[in-house]
Amino acid sequence: MNPEAEWWIEENGEITCLLCPHHCLLSDGDTGICGVRQAVDGGLTLPGYGMLTASAADPVEKKPLYHFYPGETVWSVGFTGCNMDCPYCQNYRISRARPSAGVFRSP
Repeated sequence: MNPEAEWWIEENGEITCLLCPHHCLLSDGDTGICGVRQAVDGGLTLPGYGMLTASAADPVEKKPLYHFYPGETVWSVGFTGCNMDCPYCQNYRISRARPSAGVFRSP
């Protein structure tokens, strides 16, 4: 199932994604910088919808949260794609993987 994405416009046969500041201009079949949103048949779809690449129980102290339920465990999930290209990214392989690299979990 590839649901239609939101936050885009179509002009002159091309799709402009408006979700992030990159405003990717996509022709049919193209994927945005994030690798998550794809132009298909005059619309924008989410081929990786519901595909998880990581799932784990982590201590809350591992997260960028200050004094948020200290000592508790949180459930972390990860998905493919990212619109940034940080040289220090700890999740680079996941962020650059294709949506098919994940395991489907119904949202």
